[in-house]
Amino acid sequence: MPKRLIDLGDDENDCFCLLENFERPCRYIALSHSWQISIAYEARTLKANLEERKSSIDQKGLSKTFRDFFAIARWLKIPYVWIDTFCIIQDSDKDWAEQAAVMGNIYEGAYVTVASHYEPSGSTEDGCFLHRDVLQEVPLVDAHSQPFSMFIKLPYNHVTNIESLMSRAWCVQERLLSARILHCRSSEMVFECFTETHCECETLGFEVEDDYELRVPEKDISELFAASQQEIDNREEPNEAQCWEHWQSIIALYTRSQLTQKTDRLPALSSLAQRMPRRIFGNYLAGIWTGDFHNQLLWSHNLNDHVLQPEEYVAPSFSWASLYGGNTRWYDTVPKNAPGQRARILGMSAVPKTKDLMGSVKSGVIHMRLRMIEAKVTFIDKETSKIRLAYMCKTALLYDCSAEADAVNVRPFLVDKKVYLGEIISGAGFSKFLILVRMGSSSTFQRVGIGRFSREEGRARKHMEHDAFHQCEEQTIDLV
Repeated sequence: MPKRLIDLGDDENDCFCLLENFERPCRYIALSHSWQISIAYEARTLKANLEERKSSIDQKGLSKTFRDFFAIARWLKIPYVWIDTFCIIQDSDKDWAEQAAVMGNIYEGAYVTVASHYEPSGSTEDGCFLHRDVLQEVPLVDAHSQPFSMFIKLPYNHVTNIESLMSRAWCVQERLLSARILHCRSSEMVFECFTETHCECETLGFEVEDDYELRVPEKDISELFAASQQEIDNREEPNEAQCWEHWQSIIALYTRSQLTQKTDRLPALSSLAQRMPRRIFGNYLAGIWTGDFHNQLLWSHNLNDHVLQPEEYVAPSFSWASLYGGNTRWYDTVPKNAPGQRARILGMSAVPKTKDLMGSVKSGVIHMRLRMIEAKVTFIDKETSKIRLAYMCKTALLYDCSAEADAVNVRPFLVDKKVYLGEIISGAGFSKFLILVRMGSSSTFQRVGIGRFSREEGRARKHMEHDAFHQCEEQTIDLV
């Protein structure tokens, strides 16, 4: 049960109030909303008004989103509702951290979550019930020359607008963890649960192919939850490769979503991470799982993504969570038991900021031993993340290769800069490496990019004819 719920009373004339510390479970519904559209900032529960709200909540001035949501609760005959704006003390770091850590339980436990979508050009007066303009009236005349109208529903694409509610990172978690969710959209309402998706036009219910964002994540998350439950029940082994694919698809969806506070990058995913199958995924280190550690370190982005490194510390550089924007992906992952050279992980740790061990971190480090080559950045593409590197091997010959730099706002500082290529995985015909920069004169390094050497038979290009890391001595470093 949530720590707090809003009690709507028995009828519309009753006074609302905030209740705390329920002795027994009760049915409630939750709201997923945009703070901007719902004018949530003006309705916040603060330390100063908490006690007053335990007696009554002034309904005057509340946004149409909140008023519509209360109406839905009454139609469903459910007297209790949860809204983050009201049920979390917004100016208390302690309370916010405590509630953020159990956000998954709150949405998972809700009888239904109402997702109040909005249009990019929407206003604060839209509320949950958006204006519909999906019917076309066609005037006709019947056999008796009497006029009548036929109403035709215009074609509707179920694709989620990239600027809508589901583009918000917190809402991704809210949606994926809710047992049932009712999407209030401008064209029609859509109902989702872990087994079904139905819309008013029923094309989704008839299994018509539709937008990735409206179906696949629910299927992914339900299968991951099932795998996690199998671990608890000691049932048959879950499909490990499929579990990793599901996690990666969820991260891809999550990382292209938006955050107002960039430091929420890990907290907004914490409840999902808590529910992953640990026997497969291992331990969680600031967004990276240790169960397939080498592959997990080899994340990248689409070449044209606008990826930034936030000014405020969010996560260690080896984690995708350290950057903002773009679409995090893992290409051509290598089976864990595949033969080849791998960096040796000697130890790892992260210092959490709060009691939520999967939330924000103060710092993180991987103590590792790997083969490294010195290199120099010779070219940076202004349009994409492509860069070129010049490096020298033990053969004393100079080679070059292409690679990818991580963040747009870091790339200018890499021009003509000495970097290090740290081998993570090598196999038959390839080597995957991280591009690292040294922090001062120590053995501490930060990640700034990623690359790959390919050695293909029948090709004459010199950098494909040799193992770039051949005869390189291993070095012990701290990656932060």
